[in-house]
Amino acid sequence: MSVDAVGHIDLIVDGGPENNNRFVTDFLDSTDIRKLVARVDVRYSNSMIEAVNKIIKYDYIFRKPIPDPEHAVPAAAEAIGDYNERPHYALKGLCPNQSHSGLSFDKEAYRTALIDSRERRLSENRASCNPCMPFALESEENLA
Repeated sequence: MSVDAVGHIDLIVDGGPENNNRFVTDFLDSTDIRKLVARVDVRYSNSMIEAVNKIIKYDYIFRKPIPDPEHAVPAAAEAIGDYNERPHYALKGLCPNQSHSGLSFDKEAYRTALIDSRERRLSENRASCNPCMPFALESEENLA
């Protein structure tokens, strides 16, 4: 979905039957959402959102039992919320919410954060691990 400058909501779908049926039409008729078919009503494809849908389905929804439609809405909301708060490679390490809010990738801040993270991890590992004891071989007499 996209929201234009005036606040209109566009739902961009492909030509599949899951998007073009009377249930979807009836639902959209009861809202202010406008359905646009990719490569018909708009020039571009909806492949980017299809990639997101695949991640949501396989990384979140299919991993937990959803016994009925009543449980589907909270499961989807949890998945979408988590997805939007995780850094994404395609967004150069930004979360979708950060990217949507206009934050741009800062290479120097990212490099500094990586260095700081490494130092913190090493420090925590050193503090929580007893120094390794030197490996002492038994005398050859005991091995015989």
